[in-house]
Amino acid sequence: MVVVQRLTNMGPVPKSLAERFWAKVDQSGGPDACWPWQGAKDGMGYGQLTVGSVVDGSRLHMRASRAAFELAYPGLLQDGECVLHRCDNPICCNALHLFAGSHADNMADMRLKGRGTKVKGELVWNAVLTENLVRIIRGAYAKGDVSQRVLAKTLGFKRGVVKNVLEGRTWRHVKQDSGPRPGQQGRLPDSLWTRKETP
Repeated sequence: MVVVQRLTNMGPVPKSLAERFWAKVDQSGGPDACWPWQGAKDGMGYGQLTVGSVVDGSRLHMRASRAAFELAYPGLLQDGECVLHRCDNPICCNALHLFAGSHADNMADMRLKGRGTKVKGELVWNAVLTENLVRIIRGAYAKGDVSQRVLAKTLGFKRGVVKNVLEGRTWRHVKQDSGPRPGQQGRLPDSLWTRKETP
């Protein structure tokens, strides 16, 4: 479990920190709307800010929604509690849309909102392949006419991407058929389909 340091553990919030924080929150939608964070975001799409000082060792990164909650309700969060979104908008900083809960509450809220299901294939945010490219890679390799290295180089991917597809480490959900589906893009150059004769 990730230990989250609380903003209030650092003592009184300097006015400059609160001013700096709210300057990065768009409140133009009104008191009932989401207030999107306009600053940096972490890898999961949540607003993120840095507080504290490197000099005294108090510097830490925290989620903008947590800072918004602690600024709106000082001292309300207990150690180990999470800040959850009613609106399910990870960059929202409107304290009316936020509530405190345990880690278990956070996981239950995630499942209730349908985010607990694992996405796969083209729906993964950093997917570099499509289902049709996976079928092409598998079909070309199954014919025995082309190596993993040549496939990777021709398609512009690292060899590990092709290897993982062929070994079933990734894209297991894609069933192999005769090739790309009708009307779908994806074709290897003809030069890959012709076997070179060895002298």
